[in-house]
Amino acid sequence: MLAALSACQNPSPDNTTGPDLKTQDINSLKCNILVDYVSRQFDMRGEKLILSDEGSRIVFGDTIAFELANFGRNPRTARPTEHHKRMAQALIELSEKNAIRPTHECDALAELKATRSYKPTAAYKEQAKSEELLVLPYTVLSVQMPIVDSAAREAIFDTSTYCGPLCASGQLIKYTQNPDGVWVYAGATETWMS
Repeated sequence: MLAALSACQNPSPDNTTGPDLKTQDINSLKCNILVDYVSRQFDMRGEKLILSDEGSRIVFGDTIAFELANFGRNPRTARPTEHHKRMAQALIELSEKNAIRPTHECDALAELKATRSYKPTAAYKEQAKSEELLVLPYTVLSVQMPIVDSAAREAIFDTSTYCGPLCASGQLIKYTQNPDGVWVYAGATETWMS
């Protein structure tokens, strides 16, 4: 899957999309990143996983810039820069719109959902509703379309998982472009948990 991520052109250091990256290239890059990430989730998780049609929603927007500034750091003492604040604002605005549904924007992601998502039976869904389970026997994964910053050679997006009323969490996911032009998974940081 990572080979597909290298097909995208090198970004311009001047702006967010860059003159070398056409809108079609940016959209392909975003979809390729999501397919890579979601495929990893299906491969890594032992439990039953459902990919949601809904985009992920940022719950605690005021902490996003701090999380971006401290991505992968311990202790977490860095102050957000203007870059972190701009990225956080873009993520929050995208989350609030919730108009972009990744599985509707990315055919490969929709195919992944169709072929790999767990499909509970109608009888099971009714049983789960009637018993008001606190923890479901499956997990629902929601992802947001990535925000690509070509100058920083990074893509950030929000994800959330739901496995019951007291079993949910959110994370920011980062991909970076290495010197060879390949976009690779660079890590995750938790933003909330219930």
